[in-house]
Amino acid sequence: MANLSENPQWVDGIYQIETSDPVVGGPDGVSNRQAKELAGRTSYLKKEQEKTGSDLAKHTAAADPHTQYAPKENPTFTGTPKAPTPATDSNSQQIATTAFVRSVGATKLAKDQNGADIQDRELFNRNLGSSRAYSSSISIGGSAGVWTTAEFIGWLESQGAFVHAYWVCRGSWSYVHNKIISDTECGQIPLAGSVVEVMGQNDATTIRITTPSTTPAGLSDSANAQFTYVYNGIDYSPGWRRDYNTKNKPTAADVGALPVNAVAQAAAKLATPRTINGVPFDGSANIALTHANLGLTETVNLAAGALEKAKNGTDIPDKVAFYNNVTLRGTLVDGMTFANCDKAGDYVVAINDPNTVADMPVYKGQKLYGYGVLHVFQHGNFVGQEYINHNGDFAWRQK
Repeated sequence: MANLSENPQWVDGIYQIETSDPVVGGPDGVSNRQAKELAGRTSYLKKEQEKTGSDLAKHTAAADPHTQYAPKENPTFTGTPKAPTPATDSNSQQIATTAFVRSVGATKLAKDQNGADIQDRELFNRNLGSSRAYSSSISIGGSAGVWTTAEFIGWLESQGAFVHAYWVCRGSWSYVHNKIISDTECGQIPLAGSVVEVMGQNDATTIRITTPSTTPAGLSDSANAQFTYVYNGIDYSPGWRRDYNTKNKPTAADVGALPVNAVAQAAAKLATPRTINGVPFDGSANIALTHANLGLTETVNLAAGALEKAKNGTDIPDKVAFYNNVTLRGTLVDGMTFANCDKAGDYVVAINDPNTVADMPVYKGQKLYGYGVLHVFQHGNFVGQEYINHNGDFAWRQK
């Protein structure tokens, strides 16, 4: 008995033995045909399975078995790789496709637009808490005529002025397109060309209006002015006030003062008595002020012993002493020189030893007597000295 030969080959279809087939054995007999075909398939499958196992082992052992694919670490894709597009709000490690990036970018501001693509600028400023420069030329009210403060507040609210920490605008330069606020109790406010600043919310706000240098006819007193409205609730004294400046000075009536040529109302006495240098004064009668009241006692006492300017010295009690005090410059003694006595006036000469005075006057080889008077006079840079001693000798020098 021998084994059927096995040919590792896949044959499509398995022969079906018919009832009419004779029983024929042997390698090619019809009776063994089915077994031979199945054995061939089994041998084929065994061969393929072994090859698959061998290939898998080689694949597993290879450093880069898939050279046609990008590596897992630092992959470099070629062609047009695709991946699932994450949801717009995804925050995972999923691959971001170009579709995802575009969808996210569509919700962001473009850098090169410099804010031009902000969808709601009012809301944007409000969220930042920044100031809002609303307009540099806007028609406030849209037509001429007067407004109440309430109407003005209503217009500001319609412009969104109270939703920012600070809001500012400037009225257009047109008298016929801007209103005049008329109920401030401190002057009418022309809004044409005026700067309007709003700080705070509608229920607690400060509004400041600075008017231009010229105004409509009849409102010249409102030019170059600044008006401020404060509202913190109806119970907290809301209202307008006016700030004056060098270009817009208050009138006497504005500050409760008398005009330049006005006459004060007659009064019998002061409502509140005062004192003048310690003397009571209520306005009902004149008061007498003495030098003691005025603090002039010392001055009066000094004046009593003073010379009268108009008498030119005739009231000097001791003219000799006065003359000596005024003109006597000093005394020339031993060891000094005449040259040093160069101030206008008189000097007493009391030289005991003339030889000690280097410039002692000499007559015929003899030094003059050393007691007498030296008179010095000066005219410009010229200084003259005249010495007369008690012996009647006379000497003259100049420098």
